[in-house]
Amino acid sequence: MNVAFWDKNEQAYSGPDYSPMAWEQCTLAGVRVPGVVNVVVVPKQKIEALKVHGVDGGPTIERGHEATKVLIEVRIWTPSQWELFQQVLSFIWRQPGKGSRLDDALARDQKANGVKIVHPACALYNITAVAIESPGCPIINPEKMEMTQRVQALQFIPQSSRNATKKIKGARVPLTPEFQLAKNAAGPDPADTDGVPQLMSPAAPFSALTR
Repeated sequence: MNVAFWDKNEQAYSGPDYSPMAWEQCTLAGVRVPGVVNVVVVPKQKIEALKVHGVDGGPTIERGHEATKVLIEVRIWTPSQWELFQQVLSFIWRQPGKGSRLDDALARDQKANGVKIVHPACALYNITAVAIESPGCPIINPEKMEMTQRVQALQFIPQSSRNATKKIKGARVPLTPEFQLAKNAAGPDPADTDGVPQLMSPAAPFSALTR
C-alpha cells in the first residue's frame, strides 16, 4: 500500500523522475533512485596509537579497514518521484516478520552480498555493496516544496584472510630542491655570529643608564 503524497494539490509539483547529472544519480539493488541523490562516503581505517610509558610517543599500528559509512540523501518533490521512491524502499528495506519483495534469487544474493550500489562517490573507493543500517524518515522542508530522506548504510566487506596489521614507521621528509637552495644561501645562523647582549649589573648607578 502506497503512502499518499504530502500535498493534495499534486498538480503544483512537476519535474523529471531522475536527475540528468551523473553525481545526482544512484542505483540501489539494481533500481534507480528518483529525484536528486547525494551520496557521502567516509572511508576509515582502524588506527591504534600505543603509548610507551616514560618516553614520548609510541608505535602507531594499522589494524585494517573498517566498514565505510555511506549516507544516501534523497531529495524528491513530485508525486511520481515519491511513488518511485517507495518502490525502491520496499526493495532495500524488509519489514519485520516479512519477506523481501525481491525474487528468491536476488533476495539470497542480497542477503549474502549486501545491497548493490552504484554512484560515482562509491566507485571512487570501490564500494559496490552496502548493508542498510537505517532507511531514514521523510522530512518535508518548511516551505513544503520538497522532501528529504537520509538512508544510512555501511559498506559490505567480505571478510579477508589476509592479515592487515601493519606498523607505521615515521619518515624524514627531505626538503625540495628549491627549499634546499634557499637554506644553503641563507648563510650562517645569526645566533652563532651575532653578539649576545649583556644584562647590566643591578648594582650599576642610575647615571650609567643615562649616559
